[in-house]
Parts: sequence; C-alpha cells; structure tokens
Amino acid sequence: MTRRVGVNLAWLVPGVVGGSEEATTRALGAVGDLAVAAGIEVVVFGLPSLTDAHPALVERFEFHPVGAAGGNKVRRVAAETVDLPRLVARARVDMVHHAGGVIPLTARGRVTLAVHDTQPLDLPDNFSAMKRRYLGAMVPSSVRRADFVTVPSRFVLGRLVDGLGADPDRIAVVPWSVPRVVAPAAGAGAEVRRRHGLGDRRFVLYPAIAYLHKNHAVLLDAVAAMGRDGGAPVDLVLTGAAGPLDAEVAERAAAPDLAGRVHVLGRVPAGDLAVLLAEADAVAVPSRYEGFGLPALEALAAGRPTVVADAGSLPEVVDGAALVVDPDDVEGWAAALRIAVDDPAERARLVDAGLAVAASGTPERTATALIDVWLRCLGGDETPPRTVRNPS
Repeated sequence: MTRRVGVNLAWLVPGVVGGSEEATTRALGAVGDLAVAAGIEVVVFGLPSLTDAHPALVERFEFHPVGAAGGNKVRRVAAETVDLPRLVARARVDMVHHAGGVIPLTARGRVTLAVHDTQPLDLPDNFSAMKRRYLGAMVPSSVRRADFVTVPSRFVLGRLVDGLGADPDRIAVVPWSVPRVVAPAAGAGAEVRRRHGLGDRRFVLYPAIAYLHKNHAVLLDAVAAMGRDGGAPVDLVLTGAAGPLDAEVAERAAAPDLAGRVHVLGRVPAGDLAVLLAEADAVAVPSRYEGFGLPALEALAAGRPTVVADAGSLPEVVDGAALVVDPDDVEGWAAALRIAVDDPAERARLVDAGLAVAASGTPERTATALIDVWLRCLGGDETPPRTVRNPS
C-alpha cells in the first residue's frame, strides 16, 4: 500500500533561508527512490518560486504551489494557515512533514516537524520584535503538537529537551548531508580567481551571511593578526548574500591592517563557490551558533583544512577532523589558521580526517533517517524513532 506524505516548503524563500534550504532540498532529492521502495509517495507544497529555484524537485514530485511570490512574511504565514490545509485535504495526503520549524495553527492529522536550530529561543535578539513574538509562541507549540520532531544534531536535540522540556523519545536526529564532491574542470580555478580578482593569492574562505552570530569580526581581526606574525601573506574571502552587518564588515576590511587582503564577493553562483572551496588554502567557520554547520561539513568533504568555533553543533559535526577554537579568541584563531595554511603535516592530517568524517555524511543517510521517522508516524507506532547517534 502506498502512503502519501506531504512536505510543507511554503516557508522556503529561495536564496534567503540559508543552509536550511540546501539541507532540505538535498534531503528531498535523495528521498526519491528510497521513498518509493518504502511505499511512500511524496507530495510537495511550496512557493511558486520553487519551480525556477529547484526545478528537479518540482519535476520529480507532485507539486502544489502555495501563495504568491513569497517576498512578504505575513502573506506567507497567511498562505500556510489558510491555503495549505485546503491543498493538503485536496491532495489526500496521509501525513505532512513541516520542514520549516513551525506547524501552522490550522494543521490537522499526523504531522512531523523539522527544527533546524533553536535560534529563536537561544538568540532572540537576532530577530525583529514581531518575528520574535511569533516564533517564541509558535516553536514551542509546534514541538508539542508534532507526532515526531527531526533535528540535524544532538546539540539541537539537547536544546529542545533542556529549553522546552520536549520528550527526547519523540525527537530523531536526521543529520544534514553533502553530495559527492566533483573536482572542478581543468582551468576553472584560474577563471574563477580571475573573475573575482584573487589572482594567485593564498586565501581562507568563510561562506556565510554577515549576521552577528556568524562572528565575522573575530575572523577579520584574526586575519589581521596573521599579517603581523611573520608568516607569508594570507587573504580572506567572504561569500554570502547581503546581511545586516555588511557595512561593519566592509569598514573593518578597509582598515590599514587589512586593506587589500579581504575580498567580499557577496552571493556567488554555486559553481563558483565550489571552485572557491577547492581553491581555498583553509576554510574558517567562526560562528557562535549553528544548529548543524553545513559549511564545515562541505569543507571537510572538499578536502580543505578547516577551523571551526567551539560553539553550537560545530565540534559535533567535525568530529575531531578540524581545529576547534574558542569563538572569542582572536590570537587563537590566528594561530590555528596559520597552522591550517602552513603546517604540511597538520594539513595532511586534517584533510584525511575530514574526508573520513564527510564520507558518512551522504544524502542517502539523511533520506533514510527521514523516511524512518515518516514510517513511524504513518504507522501510528508508539515506538519512538531511532535516533542517529553519530550525525557528524
């Protein structure tokens, strides 16, 4: 018997929601044949813009557009509240997986919920007053209402249990993944370097929108300190869509101790980012807070020496395969980056360890864990979902 599982992507505004977009679309892309084998037919509900941003998903699964363009948060919430239940009923799905952290108040029937992180609870000042009130009410309510909750890391599981009193037996770790890395075409590195003005410079890469918790300030100060340590010059390349701290980053990058060494590229095409990752001498992820930390796993998969902050889920994700530094320790970051860039033995160790950790982080692993939760929800089984014990 085939059961129909609806997936609510009405929250997903392409190019805006960050790592959760990549994680969610990768997981659904991998679900494909595995779902069929499990007797599950996937039905996707999302913004019309998904058609252009993720055509493979729209072509692969039955797709129902929800709402309009998606640029207005109030309209999106209204569409989820009013239009989505009607579309779900019409599509005759057996359960709905709400992949964006909240369950609409009007949702009925069996539901699972993906909570990517607990930022609304842990870092409320990162949100506007209206969004803070909305998420402060909706996230705890959604976690209580869900039959099962999926999280990307043990860190998020712990925050739900400690912060909301959630039942750990109803939470399953469904770790994020990286696809198989394909080496860039011959000459791609030189072309991308030329186009972005990098020449033959050595550089550290940090792919992240400039939010406060992403901690660009400490990384900028650390790279400045590297300019005083007597070692060979190292530049910093920053990528990511426009963020609230872009002006502060630009001002610090223009200071005399960094002038000409920081390249703020903004949001770059996926192909360019893959090449920049392959070309980077090291990858830094100094974020003070991550529910998973996908750039860290992507760096390991690409065979790049990586340095991460000792914060959130990052130590869990890298699982000993990266250098870990206190997020506030500027000198510690400068020293760790210098090792990652210039110490041949340590670079080789980090690369080998990183590839080994990343090898298990496949989309198929994510899809299998997600389908496991769906099957338990569909079956009405009181047995709790299997929690993945090593999500890194």
